[in-house]
Amino acid sequence: MRNIHQLIKLLCFICLLNSSVAFAKRIPNIVINQAWSRVTAPSVKTGAVFMDIKVNHTDDVLIGAQTNRAKKVELHTHIDDNGVMRMREVKGGIPLVHGTTTSLKPGGLHIMLFDVTSPLKLGDTFEVTLKFKNTPDQTITVLVDNGQQTSHMNH
Repeated sequence: MRNIHQLIKLLCFICLLNSSVAFAKRIPNIVINQAWSRVTAPSVKTGAVFMDIKVNHTDDVLIGAQTNRAKKVELHTHIDDNGVMRMREVKGGIPLVHGTTTSLKPGGLHIMLFDVTSPLKLGDTFEVTLKFKNTPDQTITVLVDNGQQTSHMNH
C-alpha cells in the first residue's frame, strides 16, 4: 500500500513537471515590444529603428536585421570619443540575456538603416526581420511615430 502511494505521488509530480514544461514552451523566447522609427526628410537617406527586446528562456544574440525600406541595415551603438558622441557598428551582435529586456533607443543601441528607399513618414509602418543566433528569425512591424507611442505607454 505504501508503494502505491509513493507511485501515485511520483506520477503526479511527473504530470506537473510535464505541464509546466509545456506551458513554458508556449511562451516565446524573444518578445519584441514598441518597435518604432523617426520620420525622415526626403533628402535624408538614413533612419533608425528602436524597440524593447524581452528574452524569456535562454540567452541569445541579435546578429542582424533586414528590411525592404533600406538597402543596408546594421546594428549600431553610440560611443563617447573624447567628448563627441559617435555611432559605431556593433560587431558580433547585441547580447540578449534571459530574464531581461534590452532597449534599443536613441543615444544607445539601435538598428541603423542606410540608403532608405523612400522617406519614413509619420504613421507609416514597415516590416523588419530580426536575425538571432539561436532563435528563428522574427519579422516585426515598425511604426513611424517619432517615439510618441512609447512615451505615452511609459507614463
